[in-house]
Amino acid sequence: MPNSNGNILNKLTQRVQIYLFIIGLLCIALCIYDIRWIIPSILMYIALILYSVWTRGKKKTEIVNHIQEVAVDVSSATKNNLINSPVPLVLIETDGTIVWRSRKFVEEFSDVEINTYLIPIVKEIKLEIEKSDANKEITKQFNIDKKVYKIRRSNIKI
Repeated sequence: MPNSNGNILNKLTQRVQIYLFIIGLLCIALCIYDIRWIIPSILMYIALILYSVWTRGKKKTEIVNHIQEVAVDVSSATKNNLINSPVPLVLIETDGTIVWRSRKFVEEFSDVEINTYLIPIVKEIKLEIEKSDANKEITKQFNIDKKVYKIRRSNIKI
């Protein structure tokens, strides 16, 4: 079980090392009390160390698997929430190319040539970013059929 990075005890948590130290002291005390307990104590102590290393490795694998499952679940839930958002959402490149859009966005702008509205606004936002702080959140508004829509530039780093 040990690898080239360290000995068996380095693979255990500090708490388990403390417990094993206390058990080792008790084994020594038992052996001092009665010398016939030396071999059984040594065998039991080695078995405890090996069992501790084995269970730690098993728990570590279980934790990694659980984290991966949670990450997949969260990713799936996030995608579903974005796709089914009640607010029209769109991701746009700096040149105005639409990268992704929510279902609500598609429904809302199905009969509108959205690029005629988005490209000028994206250019404005791009100019504003160049002039000001790159971390600043920028909001622009535009009207389509007497409805007011807002475009917000957020700092989302992927």
